[in-house]
Amino acid sequence: MRTSQPTVSRIENARTDAVQFAILDDLLTELGVRVTFTAAAVASERVRQRDAAHAYASAFIRRRLERAAWVVDQEVEIGRETSRGWIDILAFQPTTGALLVIEVKTQILDVGAAQRQLGWYMREAPFAARRRGWSVRATRSAFVVLATGENDDVVRANRVLFAQWAPGRALALQSAADGGDVAPLPPVSFAFVDPMTRAGTWLKRSKTDGRRSLPPYVDYADFMRQLARRSRRAR
Repeated sequence: MRTSQPTVSRIENARTDAVQFAILDDLLTELGVRVTFTAAAVASERVRQRDAAHAYASAFIRRRLERAAWVVDQEVEIGRETSRGWIDILAFQPTTGALLVIEVKTQILDVGAAQRQLGWYMREAPFAARRRGWSVRATRSAFVVLATGENDDVVRANRVLFAQWAPGRALALQSAADGGDVAPLPPVSFAFVDPMTRAGTWLKRSKTDGRRSLPPYVDYADFMRQLARRSRRAR
């Protein structure tokens, strides 16, 4: 063994604060112990910066909820040291005790991942609410997606899955949001959102949910082009 006896003695008697990896490797080899070290990043779905479309849509939803007297918090951190996430929108209605957990997407890239993500958020939301001093009576969640033709195609291709997972629909979700009572809703609702609309109906139906008109945007890029034109006009 390359490790000196004094060093071994100090380790055995817990009289050392640090041990070089090479020394530890020698000791474990002599003892016939094989150790494998695995390095992994902290689990989080927030691996990229928020894009402009997502920020715009989230801010729009927040404004609409606050008009209906909801207390709204965004980017609510949940989880533990090795598994952390951020709820896009956590909204509480003090009068009814309703809690609404909203996940906002600009593109539907993985329906299964969205299911797992929102399910995790729902499990963690009561803890986040208690930390804020909110007395919750009913908790519901919503998967709200940018109203594009691209996303509409994904929903149509997965219509059976969406019907099973998120049976709550846009009109019922908006009624609950405007009235502050989520109790009549199923656990998960789904709706499209047009964050540039000025209409009273701000949550939109998908084509499979009975919408007959074309979506306001072809895809993500089309939304960004229209948003840029609006910004230029505003200046």
